[in-house]
Amino acid sequence: MIWKIQLSERFPTAIPGRAHARPSDHVVRLWCSVLLLLSSIAAQAGSATWKVDPGSSDWDTAINWTPATVPYGETDIATFGVSNTTNITVGEAPNGEDAANIMGEILFQPGASAYTITAIPVSDVILPTTLEFFGRGISNDSGVVQNFVAANSSGTHAASRIAFHNSASLGENTIITHEGGADSIPDGLYGAFTWFLDTATVANTTLINNGGTVRGSYGGSCILWDFATADNATFINNPGEVAGAGGGFTEMLGFGSVGSSTFIANGPTVSGAQGGLLAIYSGEAAGARFILNGATVPNAAGAQIYVYGGSGYATFTGNGGQGAGALGGVIDLFDLPGSSQTVVIANAGTNGGSGARILIENDASPSKGQFRVFGNGLLDLTKAKPPGPTIGSLEGDGLVSLVTSALSIGGNNLSTTFSGTIQDAGSIAKVGTGTLTLSNANLYTGGTTVTQGTLVASNLSGSGTGTGPVLTNAGTLGGSGIISGAVTVGTGSGAGAFLAPAHGGKKQLTLTIQSSLTFNSDSTYTYTFKAKNNRSKTDKVVANGVTIKNGASINLSGTTQGALTQGTALTLIKNTAATPIVGTFNNLPDDAIVNVNGNNFQADYQGGDDNDLTLTVVP
Repeated sequence: MIWKIQLSERFPTAIPGRAHARPSDHVVRLWCSVLLLLSSIAAQAGSATWKVDPGSSDWDTAINWTPATVPYGETDIATFGVSNTTNITVGEAPNGEDAANIMGEILFQPGASAYTITAIPVSDVILPTTLEFFGRGISNDSGVVQNFVAANSSGTHAASRIAFHNSASLGENTIITHEGGADSIPDGLYGAFTWFLDTATVANTTLINNGGTVRGSYGGSCILWDFATADNATFINNPGEVAGAGGGFTEMLGFGSVGSSTFIANGPTVSGAQGGLLAIYSGEAAGARFILNGATVPNAAGAQIYVYGGSGYATFTGNGGQGAGALGGVIDLFDLPGSSQTVVIANAGTNGGSGARILIENDASPSKGQFRVFGNGLLDLTKAKPPGPTIGSLEGDGLVSLVTSALSIGGNNLSTTFSGTIQDAGSIAKVGTGTLTLSNANLYTGGTTVTQGTLVASNLSGSGTGTGPVLTNAGTLGGSGIISGAVTVGTGSGAGAFLAPAHGGKKQLTLTIQSSLTFNSDSTYTYTFKAKNNRSKTDKVVANGVTIKNGASINLSGTTQGALTQGTALTLIKNTAATPIVGTFNNLPDDAIVNVNGNNFQADYQGGDDNDLTLTVVP
C-alpha cells in the first residue's frame, strides 16, 4: 500500500512579553508530505473499536482493539463504547517511527463510558504532533464528558500537540487540557497545544491551557488558524505554576468566527508568575466574552489580552487584583472590533488590589466601543499616539489617565454618565449625537471641546470639565454642575451651538461657570422656566463676566399659569463680575418686552445687582 504521512508545524507566534519571537508578525507554516511504501503496516491500519476489557491502556497496542488493528489513517475511525479501561495513553504512531497518530474520527457511542485519553510525547522529533484529525474529528454522543490531555514530556522533549485539519470538529461535551512546559530549555520549555486549521470547528466544549511548571517555561496553548471557527466554546488560560513560568494562552490568527465563545485568562496565584494570555489578530466575534482576571497574590501582574484586529462585537472584561499588591487584568488595545455593541470593562480591585487597566496603544481609535471603568479601574492613554484616540462612549466611576492625549468621546452616539475622575494634561472632546454627563470633579487641564451632541456637567464640587477652557463649537452644553474654565459658545462662523442648562429636560437647572462666558454670533442660549403668581422655577447661568456678540440669540421656553404678579423677576444670567454684561442677544434688546401666555416680560441687562440679565413682569 502507499501510505501518506502529513505532518504540520508552525513556529511559535509572538505574544508581546514572551521570550520567543517570530520575524515581524508573519506566520510561518511548514508542510511536509512524505510517500512511503509500508506494506507491513497494513495489518495495523483501519477503523476499530476499543475493547470492553483490553489488555492494557496503550492506544498503540493492536490487541486492545476490535478488530486487532490500531486506527491509523485519515479516514479511520476509533470507536469507544463501554469499557473497563478508560484511562488511555497515546504515544508513538503504530509504525514505531513517527509521533503523529493520524485518524479521521474518534467516536464516543451513546452510553459510552467516560474516558480520559492522554497524548504523551515519547520521541524528541522535529514535528512532535501526537494526534491529527482529518475527518470528522472528535464526536461525542455518549451523554457524558470526555477528557483529553495533551501532556508535557516531564523533561527536555517537546510536549504533545493536537491538530484538527480540513473540517474536523471538536465536538460538544469534550474537554482538552494542555499541560505547560516542564523544562527551561528547548524543546521542553514549550507547553502542549492544539491547532485548529483550515475550516475546523470547536463547538460547546472546553479547552484548558495550563501554565508552565518551571521557571522559564511556557504555558499550554490553543491556536485558531485559517478559517477555523469556535461557537459557544470555553477557553480557559491558567497562570504559570511557579515564579518565572509563563501562563497558558489562546491566539486567534485566522479569519473564522468565534461566535459567542468565552475566553478566560486567570491571574497568577504565585508571586512572579505570569498570568494567562489571550491574543486576537483577526477573525470575527458574535457576542464572544473575553475575561481577564487579576492576580490573587502580591508582586504579580494580572492576566492580559492583546487585541490587534477582528470584526463583529464582543465584551472584554478586566477584573481587579485580589489583595494588596496584586495587579488587575490588562486589556491591551491596538485595535478593537468596530461595533457599538462591543463593550470594554475595567473593574475595581478588591481588598486593596489594583484595578484592571484598559491600555490604548499607538494610533488605535476604538471609536465604536463602549468603555466602562469602575473604582480604581483605569483607562490608560500612556501609549496612545497624538493627537489621541476616539472611543464610542465612557461610563462608570473609575479613572481615566489622559497623559497628554486628546480623548474624543461619543463615537457610538450613545448617552452615558461618567462619575469617575479624568486626570492629567490632556483634553476631552465630545463628539457624536449622544449625551455625555460628567457628574464628578475632574482634574484634566487641557480643556474641553463640544463638536456634536450634548455635554452635561452635573458635579456638586470642583469642576466637571477640569481646569481648562470649554469650547462649545457645535452641539449643546448644559447641566447643573460647576465649570471652572472660561466658556465660549459657538465659533462665530459655525452651524450653531447652544447653552442650555436644562438640556432638553423638564427640570430647570442652574449651571455655574466660575470664569467668563462668551456667546459668539452663531450661538443660542436656551432658557426654560415655569411661573405661577409670584413663584417661578427657572434655568440660570452663573458666570464671572459675560460677553454677548452681535448675532447671538436667546430661545425663551416658558409656561405660565394665569396672570403673574407684576414685579416678579426671573434671572436668566447671574453675572458675578464687577463689570456689566457686554452686548445683548439679537432677538432680545435691552428693555424689550416679550409676551408669554398673555404675560409681559421686560428685559433688563442691568437687572438684579446691576450686572444681571433679568425678565420682569410688567403691565
